[in-house]
Amino acid sequence: MSHGAAPKLSGIGGRFEVVRELGRGGMGVVLEAFDAARGVSVALKVIPDASAQGTLALKREFRVLADLQHPNLVRLLDLVVQPSGSFFTMELVDGVDFLDYCRPSAGARGAPHDSTVVARTLPPTGELEPSSAASPGLGVGNTLDEGRLRSALEQLVRGLSALHAEGLVHRDLKPSNCLVSRGGRVVLLDFGLVQPVAEGVSGTAGRIVGTVAYMAPEQARGELVLGPPADWYALGVMLYEALAGVRPFDGHAMSIIVAKLRDDPPPLRDVAPWCPPELADLSMALLARDPSQRPDAATILARLGGARASLPPARRSAPLLQRETELAALEDIFARVARGRGAVVLIPGVSGAGKSALVARALETLRTTRRAMVLSGRCYPREVVAFNAFDRVIDQLVTAYPERVTQVLPELGHDDVLAIARIFPALGSLVGILPETSDPLAVEVRVDTRDRAFRGLRKLLGGLAAYGSVVLALDDVQWADADSLALAGALANTSSLRGVALVVSYRQADEAPPRFASLLRRAVNDASLRWESAELPIGPLDKATATALAASLIGSDLPDSARVALSIATATEGLPIGIVELAKLVRAEADAGRTIHSVQSVDDAILTRVARLSPTASRLLALVAVSEGPLPLRVARRALGPLGDEDPFALLTGEHWVREENVGGTLMLDTQHDRLREVVGRTLDAEVRRAHHEVLARALEVEEPDMHEHLAHHHAEAGHVVLAVEHARAAADHAMQQLAFDRAAKLLGRAASLASADDQGQLALQLVQALVSAGRGAEAAAIALPAAEGRTDHDARDLRRLAAEGLLQTGRVDSALDVYRRVARDEAITLPRGKASTLAALLTARATLALRSLEPVGREDPAQRRRIDVLSALSAVLLLVDPLSGALIHTRRLLLALEFGDARQVAIALASEGAMRVAMGNRTRGAAIVADAVQRAEALRDPYALSAALFARGILAYTEWRLTDTERDLHESEAVLLGASAGISWELTTGRLFRYFSALAGGRYRSALHDLAEHREDARRRRDVYATAVLGTAGAAFQQLAGDNAAGALMALDEALDDWPAEPFLLPHLLQAVTRAFVYAYQGRFEEAYTLAVATHKQASRAGLLRHEINRARVDQLVASCAARHGDTRRATRHARALLKHPLGGLAPAGQMVLGALAAEAGDKVGAERALRAAVTELMDTEFASWRAAACAALAHLVPADEAAALNEVAEQWVSAEGIVAPRKLYAVFVPWSVFDQPDEERRS
Repeated sequence: MSHGAAPKLSGIGGRFEVVRELGRGGMGVVLEAFDAARGVSVALKVIPDASAQGTLALKREFRVLADLQHPNLVRLLDLVVQPSGSFFTMELVDGVDFLDYCRPSAGARGAPHDSTVVARTLPPTGELEPSSAASPGLGVGNTLDEGRLRSALEQLVRGLSALHAEGLVHRDLKPSNCLVSRGGRVVLLDFGLVQPVAEGVSGTAGRIVGTVAYMAPEQARGELVLGPPADWYALGVMLYEALAGVRPFDGHAMSIIVAKLRDDPPPLRDVAPWCPPELADLSMALLARDPSQRPDAATILARLGGARASLPPARRSAPLLQRETELAALEDIFARVARGRGAVVLIPGVSGAGKSALVARALETLRTTRRAMVLSGRCYPREVVAFNAFDRVIDQLVTAYPERVTQVLPELGHDDVLAIARIFPALGSLVGILPETSDPLAVEVRVDTRDRAFRGLRKLLGGLAAYGSVVLALDDVQWADADSLALAGALANTSSLRGVALVVSYRQADEAPPRFASLLRRAVNDASLRWESAELPIGPLDKATATALAASLIGSDLPDSARVALSIATATEGLPIGIVELAKLVRAEADAGRTIHSVQSVDDAILTRVARLSPTASRLLALVAVSEGPLPLRVARRALGPLGDEDPFALLTGEHWVREENVGGTLMLDTQHDRLREVVGRTLDAEVRRAHHEVLARALEVEEPDMHEHLAHHHAEAGHVVLAVEHARAAADHAMQQLAFDRAAKLLGRAASLASADDQGQLALQLVQALVSAGRGAEAAAIALPAAEGRTDHDARDLRRLAAEGLLQTGRVDSALDVYRRVARDEAITLPRGKASTLAALLTARATLALRSLEPVGREDPAQRRRIDVLSALSAVLLLVDPLSGALIHTRRLLLALEFGDARQVAIALASEGAMRVAMGNRTRGAAIVADAVQRAEALRDPYALSAALFARGILAYTEWRLTDTERDLHESEAVLLGASAGISWELTTGRLFRYFSALAGGRYRSALHDLAEHREDARRRRDVYATAVLGTAGAAFQQLAGDNAAGALMALDEALDDWPAEPFLLPHLLQAVTRAFVYAYQGRFEEAYTLAVATHKQASRAGLLRHEINRARVDQLVASCAARHGDTRRATRHARALLKHPLGGLAPAGQMVLGALAAEAGDKVGAERALRAAVTELMDTEFASWRAAACAALAHLVPADEAAALNEVAEQWVSAEGIVAPRKLYAVFVPWSVFDQPDEERRS
């Protein structure tokens, strides 16, 4: 980038506006920019090298100090990695560099060797030119400000000590990297060369890095491991230069290096006799060539004449006490992974329990004891990096294992490599993995591109595992982004990765784990995926261990240290982070001369620390506490008002009072933990709290006017009732649009409690709508029916309709139908009583429909259009619980829609008509109507109409047994419907039900039913009894049978109808009975299966459920199979032949399998082979994988060995794909032949 040019920083919604360039050097360009999210100017660092390696360096510089906060270290803010340019931001320090501050009149110094270098190791010192040491007498004594120098030195020592306490060395300390603000605060900058001491300089092995004039001799030699003394040497150079006005060594680079390695610097007292002798001696001590002879931080501070130094303790390994059980469990998992198994380990725990320390210790042991590739990543709330959970893992692959990766990548397809490099550009930096003409950025960004990248990454990990086990340790996944969630799903929701372990730790603040962990838990619970698994919750330490930890942290030099340690352990209830924080408080108080003999509670410690805060910082903490949730940083800044030189945000985050989180691009502040919020909140009296709420409300109105929920809360607490109601209603509207119905109901309930009598009615309607949508039908009915009593207005009618839907959700069918009849009367709609009158009315309505065109007239009549909407809602429900009445209401709705409806109503009505016709067996005419409905809906672009049309098209595909098309259309219908704002409960449930029917028909008991448990759990949570019943009977049992768990299957069926009434016999009863009989047959309980199947056929027929051809096909197949095993050949043959000529078509193989079994049992081998061969032939071109497997396995018993082997191979494909444990038991249900009664081979290993 040329000088003065501003990089493209349009990411994050144009958040950063570049103002000017502040400076540039070998490690990057620093710009001043305005950060709109923070509302302040920041310093923004961009590296000149935009390559993948350059980006890696930038990310490393940020991450190495991202969590380190100290007044004398620059505060790092945000890391942004994006295609248009990567950068990080930090606080903008308005000041001058160290020398300009200490020698304000020194003028220009000249800096021939001020630039940071990364150079190849120089030749042996004997080959270098001699040095040119600085001559004495060059300084100008009257320019030194000794007071400033002492203050700056002390602060700089404290900042470096904080860095060293974290096990880090700066390696590029020099005056230009130390700024001093107008208020005299010293800030250490530029961490591009910071290196962990234990890690060495592996990234620059054999190279000299740093600034020649300031680097220590050992650094100039290119030593791989540098310690804090290297930084103290650089400080000695800076002190020498400040005192004398010249550096200890000068000349060109090689001469400086030679001089440092061979000579001591010229004595400072000779060079600058006017300088304070104690400072001159300190400088010379720091410039000792032997690192061990240089003073440490405490000695430097003492020699500067300061009080007892309160320095951070030397960094030590994270305390890991009483975790032997968890370490042993991890070691066991790692051993199994080394033997080729795939594993997932979940490590939940409250904040501060020691999750990260546990994993770090386990990984450290793994690195030293096993041939394993260990890759660790961590999510940070302030990083705007795609795939944030995996980004560091890929970076480590590139930097730590480049040779291994380059060996494996060629085994992937070219397109896979390009796709991986597209989403993880760091991989593209490896030499030779891509052809020179390949540009991964040119790969089109599409869903299939990302899917290909995910598949490629799976292959890459699998290939790497061939060389030794691979462990991916991902920390703090509660902050994982949506991209990471998608990638985790791609890695986990297929068969386990052999030789790969995923170790995932996360903060569990409540009972619900983060989505990332839930996704992995579902994967490990699916036996077909064959993941090894462990869950290791991390809790508090016991009292003895906690006391020992506290004692080690506070030190033994304090009076009564044992009693204080016990007090800390008791107060913190054994939580390690609490122990550490209280120990720090005790140590700091002692260092300041204030002895604490005991700590009564964590609350006491919090209050003690609060009392030490400045008024501004204390006020900011109170504002965050009363916000009762994350507070936008810009709002907090506006609420505080002008700050002057104080930065309470840096103070509170640095001392871990509050934390920053990036939520959807908005920076938020929250207390570090809930206890802190509670303690601080309790100290505020009522008037102060009210005043805080008022100032927050005013700030929100300016900065975040769309944060209605926050505004409603603060206005209500401030006593602004009208504004609180207004914002609560707006927040509820938004929640409804986002399908957050429970939250909407809560907001509307709050608004109703505050609103005036005039607003109560409308709010009641909104509240009932939200409750019904949330599945809280009983609560909805309890509010709606009294509110509608004695009224006939439109709102009252809507309240009754919603009450009826709510009653039906909770299983109160009779009560719901009574209310529905009242709803019909409200709209002058007559509902015949009794089946005979209903059937007669239906025949009349269908005849009327047959005599007219399906082209709409579209006459204007608002009253009739309202009736159409009411009829639409009624028919959607009644078609499921009372099919005859539902068909009548639907037909009347269609006739009205064609006459008076608008385009949307017509499209929805036609979609329902088409779906009903194909379900009743009239596929030809039904398909034409469905196509018309889809065309109308697409032209309208109305989500509800489009969802209805896609649903109808999915039903058409299902009746034609195009199962992939079925699931695609129904999934798309659901996705569209989720964008609608109301009335979607029934539609969602029905669409999901048929998706599961399709999965079962295709035998995808595991692979296509992976989200069934989530949908059932959601229905239970919402107390939606209908959804729980139909979804619980649709597929859960088959998932259990795939794992040969018949008892679990029966338990799932019982649980599904726990809250559904026994009478009348409706669709949930039919689904449960059919599936239960299926399970009985699977278990070999043929007598019970037969009895239940026959009874179910009779009940379903009396209930009118068999008019639905899909239901009839299901029952025919069940009765035919159960009757065959029972020996009722006549009944079995009748129902099997019904399948051969079923109106839906495509069901002949099911009938042939039963007829073949009957023939085989009768000894008619020729007839059995003929029937089964016919079934196999037809099934080869269908998606009925389970039927195909059963027919092939059966036919294999009747044909020669060669053909039998081929048939068994076809069957095994389904068995392996779905992880079926006992396939013969399933075959025996589809092909009711006793040959399958022999036990299955063992498949559970």
